[in-house]
Amino acid sequence: MQTFETAARRRTDKGEYWWELRPCNYYDTFEKEKIIFPDIATKGQFAIDDSGFYLDMTGFAIDSNSRYLLGLLNSRLFTFLFSKSSSEIRGGFLRWKRQYVYPLPIRAIDFDNIDDVEMHDEMVKLVDTMLDLHRQLQGSVLIRREVLEMQIEATDKEIDALVYRLYGLSGEDIKIVAGG
Repeated sequence: MQTFETAARRRTDKGEYWWELRPCNYYDTFEKEKIIFPDIATKGQFAIDDSGFYLDMTGFAIDSNSRYLLGLLNSRLFTFLFSKSSSEIRGGFLRWKRQYVYPLPIRAIDFDNIDDVEMHDEMVKLVDTMLDLHRQLQGSVLIRREVLEMQIEATDKEIDALVYRLYGLSGEDIKIVAGG
């Protein structure tokens, strides 16, 4: 270890001692419920992590456990929008890097507007249903699995329809997103 001491002491990213790496200033994000997502995927694959999972370079975390945000990020509209700003790699995969994800237009909810509140609450309910269906799917037998997959697909379509309403998309806009 002493062989590397001189070079290691000159590092700017060291911790309290020359052999340590600097501490991560967002450890607390890992240790609480958060939204996580992979670096490479063909569509939005955002998930809630409530286990304190630590991510490495192939995944990212958003310091939020908002079911509303999770629904938006996993929607067909957001995959469409993201595909217009992210780089595409072999096989049609997208690079879901933070610098491309964070500028996505998150529709704010006006909690003084009853329509907004109702759409927010509907999104939270649908996302909770989706999370429950996926939990059930993990340990299901084949016949039950097919039923759950159909329910997941139907719930996904309901979330997409709600996102289209939230963003005021016309029928023509929806056709572009669906074909895109």
